[in-house]
Amino acid sequence: RIGLSMLQFIRSRAQGVIAWIIVILIIIPFALWGVNQYVDGGKQPAAATVNGVEISPLQVEQAYRMQRDRLHRMFGANFRPELFTEERMRSQALDALIARELLLQAASGACMRVADEQLAQNIASDETFSEGGMFSDSIYRNLLERRGWSPAYYEQMLRRDLLSAQLERGISGSEFFT
Repeated sequence: RIGLSMLQFIRSRAQGVIAWIIVILIIIPFALWGVNQYVDGGKQPAAATVNGVEISPLQVEQAYRMQRDRLHRMFGANFRPELFTEERMRSQALDALIARELLLQAASGACMRVADEQLAQNIASDETFSEGGMFSDSIYRNLLERRGWSPAYYEQMLRRDLLSAQLERGISGSEFFT
């Protein structure tokens, strides 16, 4: 009964100009915050920045998962997750992404490129996408879809991998005499 009369008292007093001013002052910060979230897109800060190129937390997560899956396939039934701490594996994944970005920037600076024919040949020769020794477009698309990747995204990643491998081979294959 006391609560009801208190609410009626507040309602009867909250219909003036001062009440509207208070409501507007409360609404403005929420509206500005909402616009900022909309414009910013709720963007997470970069996990790392390499010469102006951002490495997103999503990229680190993907690299971590791929590394964990690779270890699981490599060790099979002998895989012991307690030997591979998540924090250490995430740190290693981030370090690998940074090193890869540095290689890509060096390759780009040296005007190195991966030809479309080389990319297509690499995809066609991958046994993962083969059925009966022949490339299968349906297997290719199904496997990419299961990973949540589009063919364009996979081809971009593969092109970057081939480019960094090309630079690594060029460096390791060169000899310097003093």
